[in-house]
Amino acid sequence: MAGDKIKDLLSIQDQSTRLNACRVYIQEIFKAQNLQASRLFLSQLINSELNLANTRQLFTMFVDKMNLLNNNSMLDIGSYALEAISPKSASFEEEELKIRDQIYDVHCAKRDYLSAARILSAINFDALSRVLTVDHKCDRYIKIAECYLEFGESAYAEQYNSRAGALIENCNDISAKLRYKVCHARVLDSKKEFLQAARNYYILSQEGKYGVMESDLLQLLQCAITCAILAKAGPQRSRLLATLYQDERSSHLENYDILEKLFMQRIIKKPDMEKFSEKLQDHHKALLSSGRTVLETAMIEHNIIAISKLYTNLTFNELGDVLQVSSIQTEKYLADMVQEGRIKASLDQRSGIAEFEGENEGLNEWENQINLLCKSVEDVVREIQFGL
Repeated sequence: MAGDKIKDLLSIQDQSTRLNACRVYIQEIFKAQNLQASRLFLSQLINSELNLANTRQLFTMFVDKMNLLNNNSMLDIGSYALEAISPKSASFEEEELKIRDQIYDVHCAKRDYLSAARILSAINFDALSRVLTVDHKCDRYIKIAECYLEFGESAYAEQYNSRAGALIENCNDISAKLRYKVCHARVLDSKKEFLQAARNYYILSQEGKYGVMESDLLQLLQCAITCAILAKAGPQRSRLLATLYQDERSSHLENYDILEKLFMQRIIKKPDMEKFSEKLQDHHKALLSSGRTVLETAMIEHNIIAISKLYTNLTFNELGDVLQVSSIQTEKYLADMVQEGRIKASLDQRSGIAEFEGENEGLNEWENQINLLCKSVEDVVREIQFGL
């Protein structure tokens, strides 16, 4: 029987002979995906009379050979192993990390990102400071954050990415630094802080000299454009749209048409919105307290600014007809934008008229020059931030 055979193997007195015999047996049961024998071997090993050094040696070999298991067997035996060593986890710290990393890989392969995040977040990072370097801690914190983002849990993602952020300056892994930055941008994106997310995505889209693939850089640029389009209309968004539009790479991306219309201050119509909406993620389509989506709100506000360039004044009813919203909603959008400094206008509630303040073209040209200078400064700041 398997139990007797395992007992005999563990009873071999010569260490080298015992190790080789156990290695052969483990390979046999793993290749056969024999879960019952695998659990039995592990149980007898952990509870054997071998000293700790010999037990660890065999357990390390057991863990190293787990790559012979298929994904389902890996989850079964890996979970069983973690439970088996839990009373003595302090004696098997490195092996526990290896098991958790292996289970994490399986969960990711199965796209079970919540389970992947949980298996790594169960690591006692404070207790394992002897085993985990700063680079290793950052890598795992970021992996957890990435998985929570894939699952849609931005709050947990932000929590773990912030932990990585506290260590990132002392991290020597360039890849981890870049992943941390991307994760931070994605957290901002998921929290609907679209303007800052777009800025971060755009900075990252220019990191080609650090070995990032061109396709990934273009994807980051696409994310920057998407977030800029969804951001609240106003001067800051307009400046960012100009930067994105002037990037020659943007003309090759799928959202270039709507980007161009926004940059040119053209009125965005429903077909444009519907086409753009097809490519959005779920959190981009979320309803706001107004009952409208993020995209609908952003386009209404954009259209208000576009119309303000054409008219010096309009009644709320007239503006609402163009926007296809009620006069009451029109007034609310205008009031919010004026209060937040995103449009220059005066509102007369009694007469129901909005007076738009025109902009000086000379100042606009001066602002464009300032934007170019700021972009150059941002490039330098980016180099300093990454420390690369």
